[in-house]
Amino acid sequence: MAQPAMPLWINSFEEDIDTYIFISSRDNKLYLGILRTYDQYGNVFLTHCVEKFILSDLRYFSDVYVGNLIIRGDNIAYFGTIDKDKYTQIFDYSKENINDDNLNVKNDMNNLNTLDNVTSDNIILHYKPIHHILNYMGDNNNDTPILEN
Repeated sequence: MAQPAMPLWINSFEEDIDTYIFISSRDNKLYLGILRTYDQYGNVFLTHCVEKFILSDLRYFSDVYVGNLIIRGDNIAYFGTIDKDKYTQIFDYSKENINDDNLNVKNDMNNLNTLDNVTSDNIILHYKPIHHILNYMGDNNNDTPILEN
């Protein structure tokens, strides 16, 4: 019995081996890691992987280290390689954003009204510790796309 042909999108993984890629899963989780291998079903193995939590309306993000991760091919919504220059423009890891003194949910929600209209060219996300991000997840966890155009 002949094996079914691989979908064409799986072949694009070959050029991305040993590079950093973003993967968005069907349940709106976003992963960043080094692609080590894949198979004919689109299952992928990532190393040095982090799950990104992004609050785009507040322009905050946090990373949770996952380590090694296997993602089933049928759970991948989309994927892509990293443009390092664009990544460093968008994700701001500066220490001034990590200070726990900024942990003020009401103040951050008030600042939400003052944010300008952003485009993909000028958006900057500021790093916050995961416990800061989780304060918003109850109010802000409505399964919307992570980064909208």
